[in-house]
Order: sequence, then structure tokens, then C-alpha cells
Amino acid sequence: MDWSPDKLEFFVNGERTWFLDRSPGSTNYDWPYAKPHFALLNLAIGGNGVGYATPPDDAYPLTYSIDYVSIVALPPPPPSPPLPPWFKCGTAACTPGVWAAAAANSECTTCSCGDRIEWLQTSPDGPKMDEAAACAQVAGVEFSEACGGCDPASAAPSPTPSPSGPGSGGGVGARGVKCAIAAEYGRGSNNAQAAIEAGLLTAADLNGLNDWTDSGLMLKQWDDSSALCPPPAGSVNGRSRFSLFNEPPRDSGAAAAATWKVYQARCASELAGYEIVGPAVHNGLDWMRDFYSAFFAACPECQEPASPLYVTYIAFHAYATASDTAGVVGSMVWTHDAACTLQAEAWALGRPVLLTEFGAQLDVRGGVEQWLTAMDTIFDPPTQ
Repeated sequence: MDWSPDKLEFFVNGERTWFLDRSPGSTNYDWPYAKPHFALLNLAIGGNGVGYATPPDDAYPLTYSIDYVSIVALPPPPPSPPLPPWFKCGTAACTPGVWAAAAANSECTTCSCGDRIEWLQTSPDGPKMDEAAACAQVAGVEFSEACGGCDPASAAPSPTPSPSGPGSGGGVGARGVKCAIAAEYGRGSNNAQAAIEAGLLTAADLNGLNDWTDSGLMLKQWDDSSALCPPPAGSVNGRSRFSLFNEPPRDSGAAAAATWKVYQARCASELAGYEIVGPAVHNGLDWMRDFYSAFFAACPECQEPASPLYVTYIAFHAYATASDTAGVVGSMVWTHDAACTLQAEAWALGRPVLLTEFGAQLDVRGGVEQWLTAMDTIFDPPTQ
């Protein structure tokens, strides 16, 4: 057995027979294997692992012979390759902070500099500018004060980083790296409404995002393309995101891609104007990688900004289920690092990560500090 803080793997004669990954946001209650344990060896007879079979009565007495038990430390994991450097608009001055800076007006009260630049490049209703032209328009003309760092004319361009090879996203360990992360404020314990009542958010901040699974703005089932087409973009609480699939199985990536293609072809006119949010996966980093790798391999069009099948966001569910501030910080650091790692995968193409069903799963009225800590940590994690 190989035992690490985040995974258990069992082997017989060198062949792996079973494994268990730690889920995001797990605590000592539902993942006690990150603490010290002692070894207990016993002779178990029967049980569901063998179909409740038992030896015949004349097989007793039985002898349980143990040759030896060896417990050794696992070798340290190889160092993770560095994440690709942030590079937007051809200039190092276009930092993650500038990209995320508010660039709001009456037409879009929640837009950032990056939102506007990407809209000019990729929106079906936009002019389909190239990156340099979109950056110059937003950062040099429309919002020069807030977004000026992303104006290609503001600084000499930095060298373009070499592209990463497949699977070069590295491990979870990118703390301090501000990934392009957004959050759908959580449904757990009705965090969103409680946050409004506590004065932490306004209804405008939420923009109706906490009703995403029940508003017809989601194709829920990964294997069913017969769902009703969505209402027009913006008609439900001003929302213009349409989500694909809620918690599809790990091995369903290719089938989910096929379902999306059929649904999109049938509902093309209704889907016009929506940004497409990728399937909301969960259950661990390897699980999420496996699904998305298969999904994009089966839908190369989902990688093309000009295609109506294009997926704008990588998405996964994220919760902090701890009951204290330290636990919330730990699970949110894991979530931030996992988002950075997914964003650096070759198939992600640097797209932003959307945390669907994001929340602390705490009673905000009685745990405002923990909820605020979860929000602060996910967007500005502590350095290692």
C-alpha cells in the first residue's frame, strides 16, 4: 500500500487493485488518513469483499502466517515544473491585477479589463478583434486609467513564453500565483442570501448566479441532449452564462462532448450570446484532469474561440467544509492551487477557471469571518 496525505493506493504483486483520492475541501472527519496511524493486522473472514463467502466448517482451525511487515517512507515527489508565466496583451505590464481590475459602465456593471478584452476577441456579438487590437481598444481608449497596463503601447513587449507540452501543468503547489478565477457564490447553507443580509454583498454583486442549476441555464445530464433550449441570454437575472453538466462521471468526458455537440446544433439560435461554462467536475485533481482531457480530445471545436461550441471557462465545484478558520484556509488554498494547475494544462489554453457552487458551507450569519476568509483566501492565497 502507498499512503500519502491525499491518496491511498493498494497493490497486489505490484499491480494496483484499488485507490482512493482525497476530495477537495475534505476534513479530518471525512478524510482521516492525513494523520498518524498505527498498523493492525487481523484475519478477516467473509464480508462483502468476497461476496460473503466463508470457508467450509471443516477448514478450521486456520493459520494466519505473516512473513514480515515493512514500513518505509515514500520517496519525495519530483519537483513540479513551473507554471507558465502570466502573459497578456504582449506586455509584462498587463499583470493579473490589471487584468482583473474593474472596468464597469452602465452596459456591464461587473466587467473587468480582461472581460472586455476577451469579449472583443471571442463574443459572437463582438468585432472578433485579435488580441493586440482588443487590448489597445480597452486599455488605450475606453478604460485607459484602470486598464492602461494592458495597452500594448505602454511598454516594450516581453518575450513570448514557450508553449508547454501536454500534461506539463505541474502539481498542486502554485500558491501565490493569482490565477484567473471567478466564483459563482455558493448555494450551501444559502451563503449568498445570508451574505447580503450580513452586508457583505449586494444583490447586484450576485447577478442571479446562485440560481444557476434551476433557471434553465444548464444542460444538467451529461448523457441527455433532449433538454429544453435555454431562454434568451440576459433574460434570467441578467445572466449570460450557460453551464454544461453537473458533476458528470470521471470516465464520461467523450460522451459528454458528444451530448454537447448534439444539444448545441439543436439550440444554436437560443445559445447565441451566452458564454459557455465547462462541465462542473469535482472529486479531486486527477479526476478533473481525466474528464477534461477526454472532453476536449473528443471536441476540438470546443477549443476554438470562433466555434459556437467554444467553452469559455474551465469549471469545478469548490467548498470549504471545515468548521474553523484554519480548516477553511487549508481547503481554499487547495482549491486555488488546483485551479492554477488545471489552468496550466495544455488543453486549458490558459482559460479562466470558474468555481461553480462555490461556498464555505457555513452558516454565514454565525460564521461571517470564516466565510470572508474563504473568499479572501481563494483570490489571494498565502505564500508558501
